[in-house]
Amino acid sequence: APMPKLRVKDLDLNYEEAGSGEPLLFLACTIDDSAAEEVDHLRKYATGFRVIIPDLRGLAGNARVPDAEPSDWVEDTVGLLDALKVPLVSIVAETLGSRVAARIAVDHPGKVKALVLNGLIARSNPQGDAWRRQMFMPQSATAERIALMRKHHGDTWAQAAEFYLQMHEKEAFRRYFDIPAIAGSIQAPTLITRGDIDDAVHPIEHSTAVHAGIAKSWLAIYPKTTFNIMTAHPEEFWPLVRRFLAESAQKKD
Repeated sequence: APMPKLRVKDLDLNYEEAGSGEPLLFLACTIDDSAAEEVDHLRKYATGFRVIIPDLRGLAGNARVPDAEPSDWVEDTVGLLDALKVPLVSIVAETLGSRVAARIAVDHPGKVKALVLNGLIARSNPQGDAWRRQMFMPQSATAERIALMRKHHGDTWAQAAEFYLQMHEKEAFRRYFDIPAIAGSIQAPTLITRGDIDDAVHPIEHSTAVHAGIAKSWLAIYPKTTFNIMTAHPEEFWPLVRRFLAESAQKKD
């Protein structure tokens, strides 16, 4: 059964949980994701953790909204952790989620034990923006893509898509979620993972730029793999995450 929504500030926030153990926040956060969709993978592979998987404001299991501030996605997520009485958390994030995770680490450093940024998108770029519009605009999306968006966001998928695209087009969003610009302020130990097959939406250069900026960061690039290691090789990704979290915790002790 889905988790009950939690009241966070002005929002009933939808989230899922998988497993038990040390708390782990999982952020995917794109229009191509939903907490409900991620929960089975995390239950299967992220064993030994209590994985908390929120939907972002305006998306998936949350009410549709006409607009939001970029920082709402960060503050809502931190508000959810507070409501769940989780004072300190490790974060595993990918794509847009990696931008939200990095901002949490900068704006709320006391909350973040360690970061794993998988297949990250570090900043807005024209190719990525053009691709996103083509893929997700209700007018230009393929029937297959629309079916996927409907699965994640229900009958109001078109509203969710338009809101998501509008957020990405904001100059304030581009500035706030420019991760190489803030990477030097990230104190948490960070593991960056990616496949070695480059693409214009998740460029390898984004992973290397953020790795160069974060003092305590590791970079793992997998051969002959597209950007998302977790999806492509979960049986290798999750043991690497466990090892990284265990080693970075030992270094702190």
